[in-house]
Amino acid sequence: MDIIEVTHILKAWLNGSLDSHEWDNFISVKNKNVALEKIRCKAEGVWVENSIFLKPGAIDPCLLTQQGREEVAKLLALVSNLDVHS
Repeated sequence: MDIIEVTHILKAWLNGSLDSHEWDNFISVKNKNVALEKIRCKAEGVWVENSIFLKPGAIDPCLLTQQGREEVAKLLALVSNLDVHS
């Protein structure tokens, strides 16, 4: 996945329109780009059952708490700061 695709997924995550196939591909496949891989790993940390980032009992990644939304927004900001050509 490139920066544009990761940006799309993170925006969809924030607005609750995340496609399950895109999410599965994003979260389960290591990214060759080191910076995007770090972001993918951080996203994986947000999507942990019973974390402070998901609503209680949630397994759907779109069921974010306010802290979860803030964390995803931080990830989106990190992606925004990357060079599109990297």
